[in-house]
Amino acid sequence: MKIRADQLAKSCQKGFSPLYWICGDEPLLVQESCEQLRSIALQQGYDERERYHVESGFNWAEVLTSANSLSLFASRKIIEVRLTKGKLDDKGNKALQSYLENPSPDTILILCSPKLDASASRSKGYKAIEKASVIVPVWPVEGYQLTQWIGQRLQQAGLQAEPDACQLLAERVEGNLLAAVQEIEKLSLLVDEPLITADTVMQVVADNARYTPFNLTDKMLAGQPADSLRVLNGLRAEGSEAILVLWAITREVRLLCQLINSPNLAVSFKQLRVFDRRQPLYKKMLARLNGQRCHAALDNCRRIDNMIKGAEQGNVWDEMALVVLTISGHPLELASN
Repeated sequence: MKIRADQLAKSCQKGFSPLYWICGDEPLLVQESCEQLRSIALQQGYDERERYHVESGFNWAEVLTSANSLSLFASRKIIEVRLTKGKLDDKGNKALQSYLENPSPDTILILCSPKLDASASRSKGYKAIEKASVIVPVWPVEGYQLTQWIGQRLQQAGLQAEPDACQLLAERVEGNLLAAVQEIEKLSLLVDEPLITADTVMQVVADNARYTPFNLTDKMLAGQPADSLRVLNGLRAEGSEAILVLWAITREVRLLCQLINSPNLAVSFKQLRVFDRRQPLYKKMLARLNGQRCHAALDNCRRIDNMIKGAEQGNVWDEMALVVLTISGHPLELASN
């Protein structure tokens, strides 16, 4: 069964499904839907939580064994399984189909993944899983909806804002909801005014920020390797989380890889939701960057992600510096595995 994210709480009131698959390409909304489901389940006594990350060679039997067993101190449990792709491999499909034939009444499985792969969602294995579970697609917030979403988030933070202020903030974050939440938190901490105006947003968001991951990607796209390194070193010195910095870098590198072989940039810009005022930056970058370097940088981003998770050895910040310099125009060779 498929439901919208805003129907999740109501669906749980009717009883829990043995499996929830929350999927989408907006990490913040996927995370918040998972948190909402965990909170509801906790209130109903699901007080144990386990987490798994699916990578190559993942052992699904371990998940099923855990799902069918409880610790001595817990009556019910939640098992979260995070997928790196919007589909399951054959082993995953078979394991979950087998489990759903006789699921444990004391366990809730939560799959979190990117947007469902279109071809995979038409497979028999997926349809069997969908029939016995709840699928929660999470869609991006775009255009005017983003301005409304920001206004609602500001209200939740106890702030009132003029429409122009919401629009300016929407343009600033360019569809990145995680960045929007961070800027709203900053406004709630720094602003002591009854009404937030566009001027307030300009002053607080643009001027008061010293180093952010988005300053870094702006410098990268502008082809400024020295400034890019300065911002990266500043983020490191200020204690920024490496995973958030890597997320911002990877997002830009992945977008460049999608654009670099495009036969029609205008169409691709529209499909990939690249804001008009940033399109000249991408065009200049694409003129400097070749596909081989771009894809090598993306491969290195994957390696850095493994380093952060402890699956590979290496200096995360040094490796990010290598990617930053390569994308910003410095002709460096990237390691390949």
